[in-house]
Amino acid sequence: MAKPEDRSGGTSEGGGSGLRSAASLLFTVALLAATGAALYNVYGVSVEVEALASEAACQGQAEPCKAQFTFWERSPIAHTFTMQTPSGAHPVTCQRAYILFGDYSCKSKDGTATAEPSPSASAATSTKAPAKAGPAKAPTK
Repeated sequence: MAKPEDRSGGTSEGGGSGLRSAASLLFTVALLAATGAALYNVYGVSVEVEALASEAACQGQAEPCKAQFTFWERSPIAHTFTMQTPSGAHPVTCQRAYILFGDYSCKSKDGTATAEPSPSASAATSTKAPAKAGPAKAPTK
């Protein structure tokens, strides 16, 4: 009985299959990590990004500047906002430094302002527990 032949014309005796399966596993893990990072970019970082977008829209304006979101679009690569401020509408785009990873920075599309997180601010927001709100207590007499 003849041995089955592989595509390279030689007989398949299991040589190189360990390397092939290790490469396949590594590729699968890399794709799963990229998928997880993309999902996190779309659904998991809205508070920090919205604060940066508001800061970028308000730069160069009189205090207090209250920016309101009139449009937002989220994708794994960038978040796009239109912010309404006292001086008008400002389109803002926020993206990570390295496509799916790194710190976000926001830039006004009209080129007027940019906002980047300070190291202390990003550390404080990532390690702090969220504030909890409870029912108001009645004043004691």
